Amino acid sequence: MSRGQLVGVISDRDLFKAVSPFLGTFSETEPDLSTLQKRVHQVMTRKLIAVSKDIPIKKSRPDSQGRKRLVFACGYGGQKD
Repeated sequence: MSRGQLVGVISDRDLFKAVSPFLGTFSETEPDLSTLQKRVHQVMTRKLIAVSKDIPIKKSRPDSQGRKRLVFACGYGGQKD
């Protein structure tokens, strides 16, 4: 967060793309291990669209926003749902 604003999110898909699939295997190499040194800002998705938790799913679909995928976070800001 920067000044109370959400600046990015990391999904499992982001992690799978950023980290070597050879980690923890017999084929693991030094470059594979170096993928663990990446910083959060190098991996996170930055272009976020905030929507209310009450918006209909149909209006938040990725294709209606020109996006391939969406990640939803409910209760942002310490609010309980």
